[in-house]
Amino acid sequence: MGVVYIPVTTDVYFAQEGLGAFKNHKKIINNSARKELIASDSNFHSTSLVKSFFKKHNITKINRFGASIKLCKLAEGIIDVYPRLNGTKEWDTASGHIIANEAGCKLIDIKTRSELIYNKPSIKNNHFIASRNDLNF
Repeated sequence: MGVVYIPVTTDVYFAQEGLGAFKNHKKIINNSARKELIASDSNFHSTSLVKSFFKKHNITKINRFGASIKLCKLAEGIIDVYPRLNGTKEWDTASGHIIANEAGCKLIDIKTRSELIYNKPSIKNNHFIASRNDLNF
């Protein structure tokens, strides 16, 4: 189960495995089929690798959100992809990850090419790309 609360907007996102994802008690799913992808980047932790990713995939529309809000915006279909190519810890991603998964999205570890995993010996996450399930990078 994961919960993300955004005090500025009073929005609450939550999900439980197998039961779906919700925003303010309304079910959400990323059913976007946009060809011109919309991405998100960090407000404070962008890198040259992320900028290169956008250029390589011809992504020109980028919305900036803070913290785990990016994964929530992915879950509700506001964005299509969020590359995180610098450091995060398990607590940065866990709640948003289940919300994104339950809304039809994925967080793929760059090194393992599989979903991010938790309760590892190290709490550091590998770099990842979060996206709609129909996209592959």
